[in-house]
Amino acid sequence: MRYYTSVNRYLQQRFGCKVYKVALSGGFTCPNRDGTLDSRGCIFCSQGGSGDFAGDPAQSITEQLCRGKAALAGKIKNGKYIAYFQSYTGTYAPVERLRALYTEALADPQVVALSVATRPDCLPPQVLDLLAELNRQKPVFVELGLQTIHRNSAAYIRRGYPLLVFDQAMANLTAIGVNKVVHIILGLPGESRDQMAESVRYAVDHGADGLKLQLLHVLRGTDLAADYAAGKCPVLTLPEYLDTLDACLQQVPKEVVIHRPDRVCPGWAVFGLLIPCTAPARCAWMCCVCGPIGGCGTCLATVWCWKCRLPLIRCDITAWDRIPICRIIICIAIPVFLRQRWRRCMRTILNPRRAAPERIPAGRR
Repeated sequence: MRYYTSVNRYLQQRFGCKVYKVALSGGFTCPNRDGTLDSRGCIFCSQGGSGDFAGDPAQSITEQLCRGKAALAGKIKNGKYIAYFQSYTGTYAPVERLRALYTEALADPQVVALSVATRPDCLPPQVLDLLAELNRQKPVFVELGLQTIHRNSAAYIRRGYPLLVFDQAMANLTAIGVNKVVHIILGLPGESRDQMAESVRYAVDHGADGLKLQLLHVLRGTDLAADYAAGKCPVLTLPEYLDTLDACLQQVPKEVVIHRPDRVCPGWAVFGLLIPCTAPARCAWMCCVCGPIGGCGTCLATVWCWKCRLPLIRCDITAWDRIPICRIIICIAIPVFLRQRWRRCMRTILNPRRAAPERIPAGRR
């Protein structure tokens, strides 16, 4: 398991503080839904355009930002925000409308960057010029839904564009200097671990600055859910997912930021102490008995292990990973502690009278 650059660390280093995304809705649609390419959408996409937690499109961008910041008020203090146009295709509109929406979002003094989720086939020259202009004001992140490089899988999910379109979009975005984040789905039916790793390697080789490694999510009401109910869509088991994720992360150089999963723990947390391990990607939670618990850490609704019902221990690798002195202290403290315990045990065994103080009867006190 290799270390990687998480989005949390990257944003803190770049902006000097904690940064949260506020999901916004510009009231867009998608060429895969309006009949231009298809009317059904991608097979995994929800009716909300995969932005079910984004703002209300009936509200202005300013109102959505205010509501989003209010919802995050308990998590962030003196932090900043990224305006994230998440739902549907964030560039699929006339450029004048896009300019008005993006400019309104960037006008907020607490917004330090703009992030737009879109399709590679929805980046005409006018939109590229707009993104380049805004990127000179504040950083712009463009998120592209590649999902897979394999033709059969792309046809199954109804992606709607060939791989050459993605290649051209990446070249155009590189030319204007924006940050490029590529989405890859892990667990598409019929794909092996090596094929998923190939998709990750392809995105990296074509200039991806960041990656979102999405685990295939079956949502109710989608065509994918119908296939799953019919037994046509097998999903990865937890060990298979961890093994696949580890294989994919091996393809990613350290300068490429991992936007999802946000936290993969490279060590074991034992009663608050961190011990390096060689296990594949693990969750940031672990049980005292069962060991690491799979997932992303935030997906657990309880702080109890579902196997043995013992409390889970939070594993925070920040200090271990960043501060070498912590490693020295821990590596010295553990042997010293164990040595002292061992000496006490040996004294008790060899000289039990000396180890145990003599009890004085109550009548002699």
